[in-house]
Amino acid sequence: MFKTMMTTTFAIFAISLSASALAKDTAPDIAADNANLPSELTFNIAKTAIAMGVKQPLTINKDGNNAKISGSNSTICTAKLSADAEPKMLGISCK
Repeated sequence: MFKTMMTTTFAIFAISLSASALAKDTAPDIAADNANLPSELTFNIAKTAIAMGVKQPLTINKDGNNAKISGSNSTICTAKLSADAEPKMLGISCK
């Protein structure tokens, strides 16, 4: 019984790793990016907004130290950005 449980646990773990690897490889569909942020930050903001319910294609705009991410549904996320020369995402909230 223990061997069966271990085999099942390993199989589930392997499947979850495969699913997460596939999810990471998928580039977000960004229709408009007017924020002029570094590409890695834009990618991270977009993936986070999608995970929080914004539907693709996305529109990303910058307003001061905030980035607004909207999509094809009514969910809008606001990512708070640091004021550094190379900004970092400090937090995100969605409505």
